[in-house]
Amino acid sequence: MTTVTLAHQLDATAVSLGGVDGFLVTTFALATTNTFDPSGFAPGGTQYYGLSGGATNPKNGGVGNAYAMIFVNASDPTAALAQEQIDKLAYADCTAGGMMMTTCMTGTTMAGYGRMGTMMAEPVSQVITEQ
Repeated sequence: MTTVTLAHQLDATAVSLGGVDGFLVTTFALATTNTFDPSGFAPGGTQYYGLSGGATNPKNGGVGNAYAMIFVNASDPTAALAQEQIDKLAYADCTAGGMMMTTCMTGTTMAGYGRMGTMMAEPVSQVITEQ
């Protein structure tokens, strides 16, 4: 399996989850949020960007994106997460090194997004360490 570097923090959406104000922060492999077809990265997507337009599958040389979405507590970023916050964590790997074919490998929760990830996987924890 290939390691994917997520070096482009392109989204930070203010939210209140479990009575805690914070941000859902998303970082991407590419300098674009386009991850799922037709475009964007809304959790719950499954097909790689451009599939309906005939783009080459990332496994065959096409461009694929990946992302991870975390919750950051605005007043204490290192605080442990409540279940409502964990339910909003998400990830996707639509790159050539991912494990799926035209379907992206995703992780979402039923409680947070109404569907499980494509491999029936879901994020279950998060640890932020102050540096």
